[in-house]
Amino acid sequence: MKPSVLLFAAFVSIFALYAQEFGDSRNAITELAKKYELREQTPPPEWSQRKDTPLFQIAWVADMHVENQDDVERNAALLCQIRTAIHPLAVVICGDSWGRGISPVERQRNFKDFLKKCLGDGIPAIVIPGDNWPQGYDEVFGANKFSFTLGGFRFICAAMDVAGSKNGCSIFYEDTMKWLENQFASAGNAPVVYIQHEPVEPPLTLSSPEIANLLDSTPNAILALAGHVHLDLAFSRKHWQQWICPTTMTTIRPTPAFKVLSFYNDAVICQNWERESLPPYKKYLPANKFLIARIPKELQTGIHKVAKFSMDDFQAMPPRPFVSDPTLDARQTEITRRTMQFAIQHALKTSRSPNTKNATKTDDN
Repeated sequence: MKPSVLLFAAFVSIFALYAQEFGDSRNAITELAKKYELREQTPPPEWSQRKDTPLFQIAWVADMHVENQDDVERNAALLCQIRTAIHPLAVVICGDSWGRGISPVERQRNFKDFLKKCLGDGIPAIVIPGDNWPQGYDEVFGANKFSFTLGGFRFICAAMDVAGSKNGCSIFYEDTMKWLENQFASAGNAPVVYIQHEPVEPPLTLSSPEIANLLDSTPNAILALAGHVHLDLAFSRKHWQQWICPTTMTTIRPTPAFKVLSFYNDAVICQNWERESLPPYKKYLPANKFLIARIPKELQTGIHKVAKFSMDDFQAMPPRPFVSDPTLDARQTEITRRTMQFAIQHALKTSRSPNTKNATKTDDN
């Protein structure tokens, strides 16, 4: 593909997807963005066919958007299969999950009960709120900024403090940024995995550049995990990668999916599980769609096998309510400008790659 064509396609598909002024053309633009989703890898990469057992596994789900009974049943089947077929150490729920309930607190309680019913007592859920229905999270789940160590990996999780009504017009307060700076700085030699609903790359919140700088300046940061976009994407920046989990809905992409993260001493390998394409459309099957984040030797010393989930060295900011601030909407042009810049830079980087068939190519997947 010619660099000029790739540049235009990346610009349109990523930038325009989030620009409000595109109005009715949003669906067509989303179809363009799908061209950058992860593709089936046949045959699967050699590194994905490991014979050694992972030190531990975490299932990863994003953007359930449960608003009716059909949504409840579809996501219940997904979570129940995670419990019975995979039995991971934990499940990361990456935002925009539950919209059923009269009040914000009722919604959050209903979701918490739903998770316990589907996953049981043996598989904990690490729940991060998103930009939809974040209200009431603090009263039911507690802190939405927390960190912990698991198997020698340091996990740092955060949700936005305040947002306007327009997509991406959200920020972290100054004290949150100071807390996050301290968390990254105090991670020691542990590989760092950062989890937030909105991606850092592309920069889809007003605070994304600050978080990207934290990841850039932390040599042991390896991954940022997100949802929000509803598509199956991955990008790389300096020494870390941004992985984006697709939605479990069927409105934007026909195949609901989740991901399984397998943690090894020298790598984190991600594999898609996708819903079967034939009736009754209830079973999820492993797909030949993989990602890998390699761990440098100097970061492997503290990594170890985990038999039971625990949040070692748990730290958190005190819980506080989500705040709405319509004045932030005036800053939406910052989001579109930065996203445009990201699209151009990503297209140029991809055009220089010897393989431009997949614009979300990371490492050697």
